[in-house]
Amino acid sequence: MCRILITVGFSWKRLLGAFIEVSRRDRTMGWSHGDGWGMAYVVDGGAGTYRSVNPIWESFVEPPDRATALLVHSRYASVGARRIENTHPFTRGRYALAHNGTIIREKLVERMEKIGLSTWTAGDTDSELLVEFVVRYGPAEGLAKIYEVAHDILDPEEPMLNVAVLDLAQGTGWALNYFEHFHEHFAMRYTIADDSVAVASEPLDGGRWEYVAEEGKPTLVSINRNGIEVRRL
Repeated sequence: MCRILITVGFSWKRLLGAFIEVSRRDRTMGWSHGDGWGMAYVVDGGAGTYRSVNPIWESFVEPPDRATALLVHSRYASVGARRIENTHPFTRGRYALAHNGTIIREKLVERMEKIGLSTWTAGDTDSELLVEFVVRYGPAEGLAKIYEVAHDILDPEEPMLNVAVLDLAQGTGWALNYFEHFHEHFAMRYTIADDSVAVASEPLDGGRWEYVAEEGKPTLVSINRNGIEVRRL
């Protein structure tokens, strides 16, 4: 299972070190997420991405100091080989997307084709397919549609669905958190400090982190410099 951090504001400066450490060994299961990592960031007047097939603790590259929003992902490969085409985040147009969990890919492709969504991907992960929902419907509606289409075709051993999206044009973020039964490894958290909001796979510092969702209740959050909005689907 992968690790995700999405933040708007400058909180990434105090959270990235902890994110690297939980990527090396997470606090909920003790797993290492060393099958590649990547990030997408927004700076005044632009955006950028970086991806590597090496572990984040061996190949970390700092985002620009003036970055105002960041999406970072460390991979524990479940579907797809360890190669750059399968490394998150996946970008298309103005959106970058990262996913934690496993969807049965063949069934997802079949359902996407039925509703007229493209199933073209550069790699062979289930995660990359999800970008099409966001491009077609926008972040909020797209994430809700992902839940609608995929919540009953999740890996039965890890029945959870975590997806984060960063708008590279607006510097705003969204996250979807759903799990059939509660487990610390499945539950995303959020924190608010000063002018920053962050959502992560697990707490990254000693601050106050709130659970995003409850068991069996898919939840969508949107974040910007003004705060966070939490909505049950």
